[in-house]
Amino acid sequence: MKTTIQLDKTEQEIINILKQVSCDLQLNTTLRVAGGWVRDKLLGKESKDLDIVLDNMSGEAFATKVLQWMSSKRMETRGIGVIQANPEQSKHLETATTFIGELPIDFAGLRTESYGSDSRIPTTEIGTPTEDALRRDFTINALFYNINENKVEDFTGRGLDDLQKGVLHTPLDPDKTFLDDPLRILRGIRFACRFGFDFPELGIVKENPVLLDALQNKVSRERVGKEFQGMLESKYPHLALELILTNNLRDIIFPLPTGASWIELRTGYFEKKFAKLLSEYDPKVCIDNRFAILLAGIFGHIDITNYDVNKSKKSQFTGKKHTDESKRRIFHLVHEVLRSLKYGNTIIETVAQIIFTAGQSYVLMEKLIHKETITRLQLGRFVRDSKDLWRESLMLAGLKDQSHHGEGHLTHHFYLLSDYENLIELVTKMNLQDAASLQSLLSGKELIDVLGIKPGPEVGESLENLIDWQLENPEATKEQARTWLTSCSEKTID
Repeated sequence: MKTTIQLDKTEQEIINILKQVSCDLQLNTTLRVAGGWVRDKLLGKESKDLDIVLDNMSGEAFATKVLQWMSSKRMETRGIGVIQANPEQSKHLETATTFIGELPIDFAGLRTESYGSDSRIPTTEIGTPTEDALRRDFTINALFYNINENKVEDFTGRGLDDLQKGVLHTPLDPDKTFLDDPLRILRGIRFACRFGFDFPELGIVKENPVLLDALQNKVSRERVGKEFQGMLESKYPHLALELILTNNLRDIIFPLPTGASWIELRTGYFEKKFAKLLSEYDPKVCIDNRFAILLAGIFGHIDITNYDVNKSKKSQFTGKKHTDESKRRIFHLVHEVLRSLKYGNTIIETVAQIIFTAGQSYVLMEKLIHKETITRLQLGRFVRDSKDLWRESLMLAGLKDQSHHGEGHLTHHFYLLSDYENLIELVTKMNLQDAASLQSLLSGKELIDVLGIKPGPEVGESLENLIDWQLENPEATKEQARTWLTSCSEKTID
């Protein structure tokens, strides 16, 4: 493990300015870069998250002097933003932020902290570099880069070694570190999944009801949701599920409403295998929706037999309600669970839609496997009904089948992942990949004129019928659409 940091041109320019400010103004300040930037640079990863800690003044005071110095040199400057301490964002110190060039730089003073028994909000005092390092979550995040002396400092005595070994350890006793701020338990899992590191101290959590209770009651649901999302969007989402499941954290992170329960075929096996398959799979799934696919996969392992929709919490969803009972039950479950994690309507609706459309894919799969004809209308309607999430839905169905291969099945369906890939290729071959956004050749007003009907629900139904006809006749013109509608109208009259 290297212990020196190679600065790029931008970083060198910023650090030169900071050193010159301290020198010219005779501030006698030791400047250090703290936290994630140091860790990432030592790992050979790029980072633009420069957090500067100061040993003899506040962040706001130093930031003010930096801007005054830059202004005197006729350099472009921006204002200072003071960010108050916000434990929900893991920011326990007041921080001043300003831009040097194009990069935002955070400034804060070195601190020591003490916590009460019922809150994540610490009492802070000016501290030494060692005290500031020991208050942090993990030793790999407690490293400093001393700007004055151009060297890495490891005041915990273990940060560099832990970084080299790929392991997460708390600077202090883990019971104290986690109890002070239980969010660190979830942050640790996220870091483990991001870097593929070991997290041995997580094992103490499942045996400690005090820590489990603190995690459940001292951390906001919104923050839990953000950390969970970060875990699933990491390089190793299957590791996140493994750590959650084996350390009794599933019901705290992903709570189920009354009546819903986990299907325990083999604890966590399917979720982990599903997540691993998805993390390794490329390239036909939109990368932006992998989080939604993982969430949808998790819902596939929930038993809703005894889930009473009528007793569920009211959803704030503003879209179309589903009258089909099975869809309605899944719809309400998705909304109730994900709303508890403070996820927005967009991700909730996406997850629900992926689940619904994945269920519809089995009809097409049966036809494909038995070499029955799949018409352009059938496939086009599937894509349209998916709300442009057909790729994700097919991958959900395919990865679920793959993850259950050789084990007890949750459904009677089983196809190879390659079968779903063939269906994806068929959509592309028929040029239906954009069918969800297909517009009718005639406007509503034009349709009313052709059919001689009044505005109302019948217009919408007729437009959908026209879309179906267009799916069957992709080369059709506007005039042909008029002719077809007229003939349909005449048949209805006859």
